[in-house]
Amino acid sequence: MTIAVIGVGNIGEAIAGNIAAGGTQVRLAARNLEHAQEVATRIGDNARAGAVEDVLQESDTIVLPIPYTAIQEFVTTHCDALAGKVVIDTSNAVAPDADGNLAPFLDAGQSAGGNVASWLPDTARYAKAFNTLSSDFLRDSARQTPPVALFFAAEDPVAIEVTEQVIRAAGFDPVHVGGIDSIARIEVTKGGSDLHQFGGLGGRLIDAAEARALI
Repeated sequence: MTIAVIGVGNIGEAIAGNIAAGGTQVRLAARNLEHAQEVATRIGDNARAGAVEDVLQESDTIVLPIPYTAIQEFVTTHCDALAGKVVIDTSNAVAPDADGNLAPFLDAGQSAGGNVASWLPDTARYAKAFNTLSSDFLRDSARQTPPVALFFAAEDPVAIEVTEQVIRAAGFDPVHVGGIDSIARIEVTKGGSDLHQFGGLGGRLIDAAEARALI
């Protein structure tokens, strides 16, 4: 499995750094190749940067930590390269409100993940993961004892298996909450999210045993 992280802001760098620290090779790409190369240098061993088109072509698993508002354009631009890949979407549909705080903007009942899944080519295998923890928590809570649980949603059996492997490679314990109809439980939404760290979990980190009891 070749893992690519497309987008190397705070979330992307935290995910890529965790994967590399566990000994797994990770490819990095971003609109700004120089920035992706700088992040790869900071991460060090097991991280290598390249142009978006090249990294997509060379990788079979794509982690996509780019803003929700940029995903549809990205998919349209790179649709052919995403066909047949496992695509792990990390987005929450949030934007600054009048007070400068991040707030959900999709109507209640909608999920960012449901929309992203519909934008992908039919042969892509979709999963939602890495969106329930902030970048600081993603970076600092990997490889704890016991491992911190990380919720994910997917329907395709291959996507489920691969996403579990990627989450473990990043130093967390994967907990599958269900398919597309379960995504809203792990996203920041107007209806509230019972399984998001800053929703129903009240900022707490939990282990897999507690996580599975909440599903």
